[in-house]
Amino acid sequence: MSVEYSREQAEQVLKDENKFNGFNTILFTGDKKFLNHKFPPKIEYVGSVWKIENRIFLCNSQTESGTLHGYGIDDDGKWFLTSGAGFCCCSASSLHKLTKATPTEWMDALDKFAESKYNVGDKVESLVVPGVRTVLQTINSPKRNKLQMNQYWGLATKTATGVLLMDDGIWADIITPAKDELDEKLEELTKLAESQGKNLKITFEKQ
Repeated sequence: MSVEYSREQAEQVLKDENKFNGFNTILFTGDKKFLNHKFPPKIEYVGSVWKIENRIFLCNSQTESGTLHGYGIDDDGKWFLTSGAGFCCCSASSLHKLTKATPTEWMDALDKFAESKYNVGDKVESLVVPGVRTVLQTINSPKRNKLQMNQYWGLATKTATGVLLMDDGIWADIITPAKDELDEKLEELTKLAESQGKNLKITFEKQ
């Protein structure tokens, strides 16, 4: 009957055999080649950033079956956050398709997403102190963003202190947008109408 060993158990068996044969409890070159071939190093997915197709994500957990969960940006440029059920970052059957992303690739992806989500002047809810609201002076704070992969920082107006915009996959809510998208669209339509010699008047009624 064959016995299934883990890498650690196989290593210990080889050391015990060497000792039994009168050698030191060390691993010889042949032993090491066997272990490296038979038991390749385990890939640690949790805590690293990975790419698969056009998706990039930070893995924060792995199930017993091998499925990866975490958060990041999907193929359509949208932010996602996964947990134990439903959508996952990568199924166990697709782990071989993963490539490890560099910290620069991850931060570039976060920069792009943050710039699409926020505008300078937005008032946002603090992720550090609930109820505290801060106006953004700068969306990107490069020095702070190099510290931890699971956080993304901006800067506040007046004090120029750090504003935590993303923490473990959760982004800060916008309380008061700096730009009113509806007003901007109306301004564009008004200019277009005027360029064609027409007057545009739109009113809104509260629901």
